Amino acid sequence: MSRYYKDLPPTPPDYPNHERAAYAQKLHPSCQAAEYQHTVLKHQNCRLQKQNTELQREVTQLREQASQLEDKIKKYQQYIRQQNESFVLVTRTVCSAFEKYRESTGGLSAQSSNASPIDQVLDAYTAFSDSEEDLMFF
Repeated sequence: MSRYYKDLPPTPPDYPNHERAAYAQKLHPSCQAAEYQHTVLKHQNCRLQKQNTELQREVTQLREQASQLEDKIKKYQQYIRQQNESFVLVTRTVCSAFEKYRESTGGLSAQSSNASPIDQVLDAYTAFSDSEEDLMFF
């Protein structure tokens, strides 16, 4: 590798005014840095305040939605209670109608009142059996 040398720029002449300018330049960048930092912080503060406002608005909206949902839940619970009460009322009405029917047909024989309709159908089928044992006896 070859080595390259670069000439440095010439040093500024040492004038008394130049020393004052260098001193002023040292003070000036720090002032600029402080002003810049102040501006950056102001912008950051504004951005954070806007973000805070938006978040507060969202929280308010979410609370309103939660309140509306709670109201809907209460209405649905009330509706379910009413439906359950109606179902219980219908069931009781049907059961009492069956009990009244049973009481009104109390004159039936003991066998028919104790036997269910399915038992009666099964008895009818077993009376006419087609099993092989029944056929062997003939």
